[in-house]
Amino acid sequence: MSKASDLARLITSGSTAIHGEAGVTSSGSTGATTNLQQGLAKAHGYAQQRTSTVELKDSFNISSWVDDTTGRSTWNINADMGNTTYTITSGNSYDGTSGSGQAGQNEAWVVDAGSLKVDTHFGGSGSFAYYDCDYVYAAVHGDLA
Repeated sequence: MSKASDLARLITSGSTAIHGEAGVTSSGSTGATTNLQQGLAKAHGYAQQRTSTVELKDSFNISSWVDDTTGRSTWNINADMGNTTYTITSGNSYDGTSGSGQAGQNEAWVVDAGSLKVDTHFGGSGSFAYYDCDYVYAAVHGDLA
């Protein structure tokens, strides 16, 4: 078999345990393990938000990114998650060449098994405002349906 076919078989097997450096000991213990499929991000996206051309620049398992309004967006997942208890890690970047000159903050939350929301905003001196950052990104972890 080739390395590519070995990898393809591992990925599609559904549950692949990866053993740590300890390997299998004389007592039969396998040391630390992780599950390859559960450890992978199930979706991710990178969107350009603060330009005249608002678009999804790169993604995996994100069918569309919708710019709802200033600083607010909806991310639609192509192959739905198995439930609504998945996790999202999100962030944004702001180059500071125009606008408030402050770094953006963000929050993300699960809407349902097929979509999530990401908001970006800035605040200072007691103010709060939704704001379009240059780029917004998110990664999703959990079980697929």
